[in-house]
Amino acid sequence: MARGHELGGVYKSSDGGESWTRINSLNPRPMYFSQVRVDPSDEKYLYVLGISLYRSNDGGKTFRPDGANGVHPDQHCLWIDPKDGRHMIVGCDGGFYATYDRMANWDHLCTAAIGQFYHVAVDHKVPYRVYGGLQDNGSWGGPSRTQRERGGGPLNEDGLVVGGVCGVGL
Repeated sequence: MARGHELGGVYKSSDGGESWTRINSLNPRPMYFSQVRVDPSDEKYLYVLGISLYRSNDGGKTFRPDGANGVHPDQHCLWIDPKDGRHMIVGCDGGFYATYDRMANWDHLCTAAIGQFYHVAVDHKVPYRVYGGLQDNGSWGGPSRTQRERGGGPLNEDGLVVGGVCGVGL
């Protein structure tokens, strides 16, 4: 659409979706993110996800791109506690983060191994090694199984390789 930049942004409905009013032109990477969240306990707090996390405390009239200070970029999902809007969890290319003070501070929830691999390859060693390039987090590689009879799968000490391994001498 030739005039799309004049029409995109944040819209609000006060009649259950029968009509909509544009309240702001903010529209970061609409083909990729397009996530708008409203605090269910206080509608003056709005959030727009993108490379930055935009936040508004005036019902969407103005936004600041500072909601994710200390959080890995590219926010893709946001959960807001329906009973306490200060408590939120954001999902991004770097995993999950939680806040309990309306985004003033974030805790990285690094208890789950989460990653998005773009390419995976194996070599010819025994046991074979698996290598992969991660979204925004370098390249990783390691053995396909443990090299000892202890069971439980491979550990870092079994030869984890980090950085620049994909496509090099495989």
